[in-house]
Amino acid sequence: MRQMGYDAKLHISCTIGPVYRAIPLEMRPHKLKLEYGVDYDDQAVELIRQIRPRLQPAYRSLPDEDLLSGSIFLSARKRASG
Repeated sequence: MRQMGYDAKLHISCTIGPVYRAIPLEMRPHKLKLEYGVDYDDQAVELIRQIRPRLQPAYRSLPDEDLLSGSIFLSARKRASG
């Protein structure tokens, strides 16, 4: 998005934890950063540790908080030219 001239923010709208749910609960308001003890717990981190070895190599080194995101949305605004 930045390469195309946008100011962008990635909002997290739900996580896969604390206990994985088929239909995750939406977080309101959506967040730019997850907080331990508020948005996820040790059970969620353990789930990430269990699945990390099965991820594609490009994703294995991502931080736990990135992998805990169950859904996201992107907001972007085109920078004024000139």
